[in-house]
Amino acid sequence: MPGAEALLTTLTQVLSAGDPFSDDAGRTPISEVLNRAEQRYLHETAADPEFQARVLLQLATIRISLREYEQALTLLERAQELARDHPLDPARQAELTLTHSRALAERGQLTEADRLLVDSDLLVPIDEAGPAQLAALLFHSQIRNEQGEHAAHAGMLPQFAVRLGELKAPPPTLRHDITSAYARLLVDQGKPDDAQRQFDQAQLALDDLDRPYERQVRLHFARAVAHAMSHRLDEAEREYKKALALADARVGPNHPVRLVLLTNYGSLLLRQRLYEEAYQPLAPLESQATQLENPRQRASLYDGIAVSALQTGRSEAAIATTLLRLRTMIEIEPRQRADIRPDYAAQTAWFLFEVGDNGLAKAYAEHAAPGETPGDGAKLVSMITSELLGKSSPFTIGDLNRTCTQAQYRTFRAALVDGQLKSEGDIPGDCNPQTTARLQAMGLTPGPGMDTRLIDRVSFDSPLLQRILKNAPVVPLDPDTRRDFLDLLKRFEADQEKASSIKLPPTPSAVP
Repeated sequence: MPGAEALLTTLTQVLSAGDPFSDDAGRTPISEVLNRAEQRYLHETAADPEFQARVLLQLATIRISLREYEQALTLLERAQELARDHPLDPARQAELTLTHSRALAERGQLTEADRLLVDSDLLVPIDEAGPAQLAALLFHSQIRNEQGEHAAHAGMLPQFAVRLGELKAPPPTLRHDITSAYARLLVDQGKPDDAQRQFDQAQLALDDLDRPYERQVRLHFARAVAHAMSHRLDEAEREYKKALALADARVGPNHPVRLVLLTNYGSLLLRQRLYEEAYQPLAPLESQATQLENPRQRASLYDGIAVSALQTGRSEAAIATTLLRLRTMIEIEPRQRADIRPDYAAQTAWFLFEVGDNGLAKAYAEHAAPGETPGDGAKLVSMITSELLGKSSPFTIGDLNRTCTQAQYRTFRAALVDGQLKSEGDIPGDCNPQTTARLQAMGLTPGPGMDTRLIDRVSFDSPLLQRILKNAPVVPLDPDTRRDFLDLLKRFEADQEKASSIKLPPTPSAVP
């Protein structure tokens, strides 16, 4: 079948070229290559269903590289149908199953992605796993982590790392994926030095690949996040800039991974209290957000835009983008949404507290995550807004777990309820830079060893500080906007029972 063989060779070359995301001058656009290929393979491979399934997989892989998920999933489903009647060899079937599962996950369809793995024969005991099975076990664990099973995922990653070391010459992609995932876990566990050693191992794995552009971008990205979480902001910025430069050169300006990078780079600038610098690159991305098929990624982008808009005095833009973020959250799968709902509820409560709508802020603080124990931020909002409204709160200062939150409560209460700035006391050492700067601006003294220059990074355009320090009036939300916030709150409350009733497909009992 020489024509089909030539086609498969051409497709492989397109993949290995490393940048199927841009159409350079003088080259045939990738989209034309794909369209011609899809027309030809139907005729040329019809007599060989097994080969046709292989070509379908190659076509789908390129479509995924182009982020054309709908077309890719159609091709993958056809390949799966062929494979059911004309079984592929085990390695090819494993590749097809993993590719199909990852494509579903990229669109945010985590339950379907996981079900494909559970229904396959890839989820074997770890000590029996070869490279393909280990890759499937890792992805299965990552999906469950996204759905809220964080402790189980954290327990599995060290076992994956051990099994990786037992395999003879595992593929570089698998070495990278396991070591970088383990590194991110170590970052979350507060072990930055151990994490960097794992990142170094992930880099060595990429060095063994020819053109690992997208994985390299993601590795720079992961290192940047790790540095930011360890307050190494200069190192984080360097890694983000490396990632963005490589993304611009190799994956194209409109690729979703670049949008995610810019979102997180904006978050880094926000951590540095560089609000205007964050808003300027983030705001134009709002019109591109629909390119992110994963609703959780879109919500994160909207969040960065809303925060930077609010802190630079652009309250109307911040309110509109916050509503976009909440509507996008509704699109997230129920199990995943249930896992992240308390954080979103607290963020929205604080946002509404910032803009001065105490009634909505209290409602989100107490009701957006029914059945969940709110974090300190939501409790603080509930307590202060309740006093301002002359109502009771289910929380007291004894319910606040952190000394920093207790200091914030006393300071904000004095300013907003009693009408006087509290100018006595030290800022607790567990306050983050933003809170430290705000408390310093409101009269508290930085504790021993704290950076006294933090006040220079306070956003005095924040509506909350404008009210406290300059006695600025509250600009009420218009009735339609308030109704939108209330409707979304009812949606969050109503879908809690639905989310808790959804059961994940069971992991085969042979897997620890």
